[in-house]
Amino acid sequence: MKIEEDERPPAASDVNPTPMREGSLKASSLTVSMILHGVGLFILGLIAASNLKPPPPELTIMSAGSSTKEMTVEKREFAKIHRSPSAEPSKATNVLASQSAAPISIPVFDTESTLPTFGTGIEFGKGFGMGGKGGGAKFFGSEAAGKRLAFIIDVSLSLSDRQFEMIKEELTKSLARLSSDVYYQVIFFSGPSWFAEAEYDEGRGWVIHDGQRFEWTMTDAGIHYFEPEDETRLYRTKWLKATKSNLEWSKARISRVMRSNGTDWKWPMVLALGMRPKPDTIFFLTDGSMEDGDKKVRDAIRLNDRTAGPRTRVNTISMMQPMAVEDLSTLAKRTGGVFTIIDQNGNSRQPEL
Repeated sequence: MKIEEDERPPAASDVNPTPMREGSLKASSLTVSMILHGVGLFILGLIAASNLKPPPPELTIMSAGSSTKEMTVEKREFAKIHRSPSAEPSKATNVLASQSAAPISIPVFDTESTLPTFGTGIEFGKGFGMGGKGGGAKFFGSEAAGKRLAFIIDVSLSLSDRQFEMIKEELTKSLARLSSDVYYQVIFFSGPSWFAEAEYDEGRGWVIHDGQRFEWTMTDAGIHYFEPEDETRLYRTKWLKATKSNLEWSKARISRVMRSNGTDWKWPMVLALGMRPKPDTIFFLTDGSMEDGDKKVRDAIRLNDRTAGPRTRVNTISMMQPMAVEDLSTLAKRTGGVFTIIDQNGNSRQPEL
């Protein structure tokens, strides 16, 4: 019987490998094993390298000795500081001072500082500020920095229609340019004085402030001089923050104010310097002069110096009144302020004091 080719049993070479082939297989297995071990060692090496810390940086401190010809150079290592991303910043900054004999100690900060940052640059022109949270204002060309600003505005009958409207317009613009971190107040005066939030009834001589009535009477010295019924209970008020709503409210009060009789510089300064804290800067605008203006200036300077807190700068503005120049320039100069003159065309200039 003939056996088909496909039905033949396998040859011996198909069942058991020859010794040569067996050696080749072992060599291949050994090669693969070495490659795998090599890859594993490479990966372990990368992991180990990532955990290595670089040596701490060296800080070179140069300190001068008693002789100017000799200078010692000292190297010192400062440990590198690692901050946890989830750690909260400290409220205070710890300082590590150098123990060297060098005259200057170099601080090392181990936490992030929480001190406020400030914007850069100073903006003038249509707005004046210190950038960011610096505060400040500009009024009729008179500029001032500060966080608390008082505007003292003459509203006496001697102001012409043009002058009065010019003052209202400029005051409204100045307030609108204030940054939101500034605090302000507006004080009107003629004979009496009152904050813009109050009402003045000239016919009765009443100031209605915070729902209370305060009477003012003309003195025997003339129509320019008024006295409150009781100086010891003269009204006080708080600083207004320059928010949009407060500025809109002040704008409405400015538009409603009317001119009235008298011109007395004493009382608006008393109101302004009675604010707590004191103003950083007062803008004092008047169109009138006073017979005893020099005395009013001395009284204002004395009150400024005696009132607790840093001296308030007084920027004085003469509204087309050359007769008041000497007294107003003195008040500005003695308080570290600026004196400005407004001419008939509404232009401002600041003569040297």
